[in-house]
Amino acid sequence: MMNSHTARAWPVHSSLFLIALIFPGASCAQTTGTGVEGHVYSRRTLRPLKNVSVQFVGKSSGCTVMSTTFVTENNTGYYILDVPAPNNDLCDNRDNSVVALCRTRKKSVSTSAPLYADMQVQVYRRDLYIDLPRGEEKCLPPE
Repeated sequence: MMNSHTARAWPVHSSLFLIALIFPGASCAQTTGTGVEGHVYSRRTLRPLKNVSVQFVGKSSGCTVMSTTFVTENNTGYYILDVPAPNNDLCDNRDNSVVALCRTRKKSVSTSAPLYADMQVQVYRRDLYIDLPRGEEKCLPPE
């Protein structure tokens, strides 16, 4: 049996569900089925780094497409990203890369690895190596 609150809320919830089915891009970012995964390491020690922000960046003459940022959360330095779908026909994503940012006590350092044009639907592997400043062994959590 529905109470009056449930009876009033039902049309609103069902309408939102129908909008999400009809316009999936309105409720969340669409992806291409392509992904990137790997590990982030210190170039000097070759140890995995925790607290590194990793992001996919695709650039072309028409636009820039960026994924959500993934932060390496454990001592393995592992990350995985979904490659977002271009947001318009001008985006051909010919200049793709994975960018990693590590914030230390002294300064922030970054590195990137290229992903070449005509990416297929699969998960690509890119391990990243960051040059930490002397005396630094770890990354601070992102702000």
